[in-house]
Amino acid sequence: MANPQAGDIGTKIRYNAQESLAAQTVLKLKWKKKPIGEPQTTGEWAASVYDTNYAEYTTLTAADLLAGVMEIQIYIETLAWKGHSEMKEFTIDPNVS
Repeated sequence: MANPQAGDIGTKIRYNAQESLAAQTVLKLKWKKKPIGEPQTTGEWAASVYDTNYAEYTTLTAADLLAGVMEIQIYIETLAWKGHSEMKEFTIDPNVS
């Protein structure tokens, strides 16, 4: 699969938890952006469950995807547990100027 393109809106970002997320009461994708030539930023998006095991977020603004490196991880809360997944890193490709 190709890398996401900078500034694209409507791109689905999915992280496979490799176990059911059905019991979640809170589900977020936390992120760290390292855009080319810009300072690093961190934040989080409210995520939804996709196909039982995936946390999913659909980009809403061009600022969601900036060219450079992005790391994401799942944050989940259930009635019995709160915690984070591993960090996953991927590249956001720049567009032709």
